[in-house]
Amino acid sequence: MAQNVIAFFLLAGMAIAGAFLMFRSKRIVHMVFSIALSFLSLAGLFAVLGAEFLFVTQLIVYTGAITILAVFSIMLTRHEPAGPAVGATGFKRGFRLAVPLGLFALLAWVILDTPAAVGQATEVIGPMKMAEALFSPRYLLSFELLGVLLLVALVGAIVMAKEEMEKVGDRR
Repeated sequence: MAQNVIAFFLLAGMAIAGAFLMFRSKRIVHMVFSIALSFLSLAGLFAVLGAEFLFVTQLIVYTGAITILAVFSIMLTRHEPAGPAVGATGFKRGFRLAVPLGLFALLAWVILDTPAAVGQATEVIGPMKMAEALFSPRYLLSFELLGVLLLVALVGAIVMAKEEMEKVGDRR
C-alpha cells in the first residue's frame, strides 16, 4: 500500500512538472517532449490505480500517437526562429494568468467536492457501466466542466495562432 502511494505522488509530481515545463519552454520541441513526459506520467498513474484499459489507451493514443503527430507537424511546417519576446500589457498578462487559475480553482473545487468511492472498486465494471456512471447526475457537472475546459483550450489555441499569423504578416 505504501509503495502505491509513493508511486502515485511521484507520478503525479512528474505529470505536473511536465505540464509546467511545457508552459515554460521557449522551444516547441522541448514543449512536445515535456507534454510527452506528462502523458507518460498519467499512463503510469492509471497503471498504479489499476485501470489497465486507460493505461494502455493513454500509452498508445496520447504518448504514442499525439506526441508523434506533434513532432511530425513541427517538422513539416515552416517557422521562423524566435525573436525577442513582445511583452503584453499588464491587463492582458493578468487576464491570461487569471483565466487558467480560475478554471483550475473551479475544477479543483468540483473534484474535491465530488464524493470519493474509496474501497468500492471490488468488481470489474465494463464500458457500459462506466459510461452510465460517468453520465449520471452525480458526475455530470465534472464531465461538462471538463468539456468546457477543453473548448476554452481549443479557442485559446486558435486565438494564439491567429495573433501569431498577424505578427508574421506584419513583418513581411
